[in-house]
Amino acid sequence: MLFHLSNWLKSFSVVGNDGGFGTVDNVLFDEDKWTIRYLVVKAGLWFTNERLYISPASIEEIDIKSEMIRLNISRDQAAKAPIIGDEPISRKQEREFSSYYQFSPYWLGGKVWGGVVLARDLLDFDQPVQEVEDNEDEPKIHVANDVIGYELAAQEDTFGKIEDLLFEEESYVIRYFVVDTKKILPGKKVLISTEWISHVDWVSGRVEVTITKEQVEKSPEYLPGQPLTREIEEALFEYYDKEKYW
Repeated sequence: MLFHLSNWLKSFSVVGNDGGFGTVDNVLFDEDKWTIRYLVVKAGLWFTNERLYISPASIEEIDIKSEMIRLNISRDQAAKAPIIGDEPISRKQEREFSSYYQFSPYWLGGKVWGGVVLARDLLDFDQPVQEVEDNEDEPKIHVANDVIGYELAAQEDTFGKIEDLLFEEESYVIRYFVVDTKKILPGKKVLISTEWISHVDWVSGRVEVTITKEQVEKSPEYLPGQPLTREIEEALFEYYDKEKYW
């Protein structure tokens, strides 16, 4: 299942195993694998900090009907956790955070979450954080909400702006941009896979992709209210003649 980031930011609350945490305020993702690494939670009155940082590894369940994200940690655990903070985030901060929760480091290994595919398995994968301090690159972490409004360009020709992000349940990989193409096709929205990115200019807010403007003009339209089925995804990848991620 794929989730809309905009839905999380509008209405989803976060609940631990002993009470409420607050509401989702933003998410932080890394640019190498386009994967959500932290939820930024606007903390409730129980907490002294205004923001809490939660790893997807702590998510027990996403209850769509109740618009609630259930965690397997307590409020006290979250309150005492090392602060990740805003950009730029250092690997030292991430290492302290992972050590506190006893997570294996997601940045070591060839899979989406280091040695594992799913975030929740970080607790079961035994690779001690303290043994790998000398072999680390600094992370490239970005605020997801800042990407909204970035321009999309195909072969130097802009064709729209990012309106939303779609990410995958359990892996938390950002799979698609929802792009408003009103610059060339008023009223039409399309999906662009993050696997088709060739370059991102984080300063100017521009994403270049390996497709053409003409392809976008004739691409299948995306209807945000319609469930994104595997059949729709298959038709999209076949239209662009791209290798499927699944």
